[in-house]
Amino acid sequence: MAARMISIYGLAIALMMAPVLAVSSRFLRLPQSQSVVENESIEFECESTDNYSELQYDWLHNGHRIVYDKRVYQIGSNLHIEAVQRIEDVGDYVCIATNLASGAREASPPAKLSVIYLESASVQLLGSNRNELLLKCHVEGASGDSEPLRIEWYRNSAKLSSWKNVQLDQHRLIVRQPGPADDGLYRCTASNAAGRVMSKQGYVYQSNVKCLPRLPRRKNQKLLESWDKQTFLCRGKRGGSGGLESLPPAPEDLRIVQGPSSQVVIKEGEPTALTCLYELPDELQNQRIQLRWRKDGKLLRQVELGGSVPIPGHSSSDSGKDALLREDGRLVLHKQNGTLSFASIIASDAGQYQCQLQLEAHAPINSSPGVLEVIEQLKFVPQPTSKNLELDAVVAKVHCKAQGTPAPQVQWMRDGVNTSLPDQVEVDANGTLIFRNVNSEHRGNYTCYASNTQGQINATVAINVVVTPKFSVPPVGPIETSEQGTVVMHCQAIGDPKPTIQWDKDLKYLSENNTDRERFRFLENGTLEIRNVQVEDEGSYGCTIGNSAGLKREDVQLVVKTTGDGFAPEESGGDGFLVTRAVLITMTVALAYIVLVVGLMLWCRYRRQARKARLNELSTKEAGADQPDAATNGKGSEQEPCLSKQHNGHSKSRSKSSGDAQKSDDTACSQQSRASKKSAHIYEQLALPRSGLSELIQIGRGEFGDVFVGKLKATLLSCWVSNPKERPSFSQLGAALSKAMQSAEK
Repeated sequence: MAARMISIYGLAIALMMAPVLAVSSRFLRLPQSQSVVENESIEFECESTDNYSELQYDWLHNGHRIVYDKRVYQIGSNLHIEAVQRIEDVGDYVCIATNLASGAREASPPAKLSVIYLESASVQLLGSNRNELLLKCHVEGASGDSEPLRIEWYRNSAKLSSWKNVQLDQHRLIVRQPGPADDGLYRCTASNAAGRVMSKQGYVYQSNVKCLPRLPRRKNQKLLESWDKQTFLCRGKRGGSGGLESLPPAPEDLRIVQGPSSQVVIKEGEPTALTCLYELPDELQNQRIQLRWRKDGKLLRQVELGGSVPIPGHSSSDSGKDALLREDGRLVLHKQNGTLSFASIIASDAGQYQCQLQLEAHAPINSSPGVLEVIEQLKFVPQPTSKNLELDAVVAKVHCKAQGTPAPQVQWMRDGVNTSLPDQVEVDANGTLIFRNVNSEHRGNYTCYASNTQGQINATVAINVVVTPKFSVPPVGPIETSEQGTVVMHCQAIGDPKPTIQWDKDLKYLSENNTDRERFRFLENGTLEIRNVQVEDEGSYGCTIGNSAGLKREDVQLVVKTTGDGFAPEESGGDGFLVTRAVLITMTVALAYIVLVVGLMLWCRYRRQARKARLNELSTKEAGADQPDAATNGKGSEQEPCLSKQHNGHSKSRSKSSGDAQKSDDTACSQQSRASKKSAHIYEQLALPRSGLSELIQIGRGEFGDVFVGKLKATLLSCWVSNPKERPSFSQLGAALSKAMQSAEK
């Protein structure tokens, strides 16, 4: 401390003697005190400004100008230190800014560099008595100001906490009123930003017990040699505490000649053996004597040496090797020499071993403990793997954990080149690569290096920046469609890399191979189109989008309506719709029939009026020709249509008086109309007035009146038929008259 004060004082004197800047200057960035893990890199920033453009920067370490090399160098105005060493680099750093024009200089406040390291831990016994057990965890290491050293205590691999009679006080462990429940191996672990270490040697605590369970035996009473399960009680004296002072010591002839070595260091995977040579007197051959091996206070292996009945559950092989308690083929206890051999060492075999001889009803004979240290092979646990990082993620981590003896140092490099990591990428004390505010520039290959005295191993991982797939157009439902219709289900997605789209129906994937290609179409944008929809197409359709960043899924329900289903909301079912449709069809047919009838009636009326007009015109002409006869007779002529028989046989011949001529127009019109269509013969169209007949003779009576027969006047015939060649003969007239009479009779 005094040397530091002298250095700072000397620096202050030197600065006071130097010229002062003519214009006030200040630092834009000052170096800050930092704590860094040993063998990691660090950088001190420094930047000053004034009215002059040329400045020179220098750095002092503990008052001495720094000599730059490959490990410590200056980048611009900043000081960079690679692989920080706790002995060489700890101290105060000062930045000196010098104006080259005036020679004036300015110094920054000192920035302190603290190195975080962790080498080893050990358990120290501070005190042990009936009332209290006091242990201390001694650690070779240092932590920064921001993160203190963390100490944890374990008893037989079980983590301890302040509870009941156990108290944790910083580095110390206090067990008040220790009892049999507190027996075991006590170890401690220390951890900080540099890593985590466990004490190689622990402390074995064993409370004393003043009683040994024995079977009461009376005179001439033999003990059963059956080793069935029994319950034995052990009662101590009131107010007394445990202890083995009451047990007699074992005979001196029974002893351990050579125990395990105090320290055995072996590499992981190699074989080794722990020695336990013992002497067994002949007089004790028939006594029950057990050889035991304990690891960290726990019984690991034991074998029966004497000639008594073996303990049930213990097996003795012909070769003299017994394996007890924990099934592990690597461990073998040799009965002849007591050696405990390991076929192949693993990391969990490290610990404290002790050999023990136990004679019944006597105090045990213990060997000196030996510590087995395993040089753990340098390896990654687990192996680093490539990872996809979500774009714009706030924090993303890639772990790289290595194990080995001594504890390895972990470093990360990008693309296998010893260059600085990208911005917002850092490595924590545990070797984890941390990405903050992930962007596309973080994409690339990163290599994790783990090294210790055994060598160096590395693993390369690929970091890819991806965008989780999202639905740009999600499927929307439920969708209702009619049978034999067309339905379109949209499903579009975005992401990086471009997500794939997969459709399924009722959790069964759909593709062009297992669907009807004529009805199912899978569009490039992910849309599913179904044509000629069938009833069996109804179900739950799912759209799954995915890429290397993950998967997402949306479901849509397709409901297929058969004919008459669900499209008339007021109808309860298909029968009601059918009734409605039948009524509508009937009403439509009736309306069409009415329109047709009305049309026919209008058409017939028009034809009747046209026919009536022609008859009136013909009657007028005939009346003019027969006027003299009319004057002679003194009667007016009347027109009577001559009704002829029609070819279809459906019309009737009618004859009425002249006063009823107008009423018979309809019948004559309809008959003449039909006759004109079916026959163009001249005799079918005759209409003879009564005045045109002579020599009338009544031949009978009909439904509509009397029936007469007479002769047709020649004047009327010549007037009606102008062409002489077309004039009918008397035979033709008779036939016409006969035909007319037949029509009248009908």
